[in-house]
Amino acid sequence: MRDIVSRVYPTRIKSHIRQLLLYNGVEFGVERVLAVITGVVLGIACILALLLSKEYGVSFNLIFYPSVVVLIIGVYSALMLLADSRGNFVESILPDVLKLMSSNLRAGLTIDRSLIQAARPEFGFFQKEINQVAGKIVSGKSFEEALSELGSKIKSKNLEITVDLIVQGIRSGGSLASSLDRIADILRDREFVQKEIKAGVQMYVVFIMFAIMIGAPLLFGMSTFMVSVLEKMSSNIAGSFGSSGMSSLGIQTASMSLPISLEFLMNFSLISLISTSLLGAIVVGLVNTGNWKNGIKYMPVFSLISLGFFYVMNRILAGTIGSML
Repeated sequence: MRDIVSRVYPTRIKSHIRQLLLYNGVEFGVERVLAVITGVVLGIACILALLLSKEYGVSFNLIFYPSVVVLIIGVYSALMLLADSRGNFVESILPDVLKLMSSNLRAGLTIDRSLIQAARPEFGFFQKEINQVAGKIVSGKSFEEALSELGSKIKSKNLEITVDLIVQGIRSGGSLASSLDRIADILRDREFVQKEIKAGVQMYVVFIMFAIMIGAPLLFGMSTFMVSVLEKMSSNIAGSFGSSGMSSLGIQTASMSLPISLEFLMNFSLISLISTSLLGAIVVGLVNTGNWKNGIKYMPVFSLISLGFFYVMNRILAGTIGSML
């Protein structure tokens, strides 16, 4: 299976997935992981296609291939979100790590011992990464090489910048403890500015979420309800007069038909709500964090709430105004 996957996937995709797995701390081979993911995706898509095609009479291929695409996109998105989550966690604790290293260096400890002392249990998985860097330094690797390897294992721009600044500081012969203190202060100031920016755009985020989950379903629900009422009214009028009576009054039967059907409007509403939810989630992630990929996690929530409110709105209108009409 691994040999087949190795031939199917291009080298560029495998190298990208290998880096993504490295960001997530997965130490298995990329061929093995891709083989497992491919088998699971094909199995789930096949089961879904068999069940839905038998239940609704839809073509197997019409369900199987889109399911494969959706599942692959879902797995890839999950890997990206997990990598970003690990990187964001490291960025949140990085100033504390640098401050601890600085204080340990000022206390007279060596670089490897200062790293080990800075690794705390509250740092989670980053404690293991710090200990590995210290172990590489003890085994003979230079401090610059060990730090560069750490930067390649965590998806964090701040960590990459920090590693570059530390390496440049060491090469220029400056005090490492003072450099660590300055970098930690810069990172904290940057985090404070990012929080201020995030607080300033919260009103826009709330407005976008309201439009996606409440405004759009409300308008589409009222539109579909009005079309359903007009269809019933036109059919009642046609039934009351009859074709002969309507002809005697000069009313043509074709003129009573609506230019848009309820089925078309329902399908259009569902497609529009799902599309709006997906694009709106990307916009929320971009406005809120500056990275559109952070909006992927909002897509299922926005879609479910939007569709749910749409159906609830239709039920409420049909049960109140519809019963009176």
